[in-house]
Amino acid sequence: AGQDVFTPVITNPRNQEFMSDIISSQISESMHKTVSQIYVALGQSMGKTLLAVPPSDMLRSDGPAGKDKDRVHVLETSVVTWTVQIKNVLKTNPETALSGPDNPGPLVGIGFWEAKANN
Repeated sequence: AGQDVFTPVITNPRNQEFMSDIISSQISESMHKTVSQIYVALGQSMGKTLLAVPPSDMLRSDGPAGKDKDRVHVLETSVVTWTVQIKNVLKTNPETALSGPDNPGPLVGIGFWEAKANN
């Protein structure tokens, strides 16, 4: 929701008239990074892994050619973040869930795999 409010304001050319291209792109990048971090944190609070998708305005190719570097940077940053998140999900193993002191039964293992599939 924050992206729907702030992105149009920050990316509006009239709001960028008095800024250099560098400052404008840094502000936009910081805003997108903050929104992505909030989205990931929201997922973590729900016990899920949410992969933040770059905003559609950053992915459009109908803009000036100079923006191509910005688009590539946004995509690269997203892929790096996704890679870290996916590796963290894959690190969890069933032995951790089954190694409790109470000698857990097969339902604990099934629950682990269901939770992993939903994540």
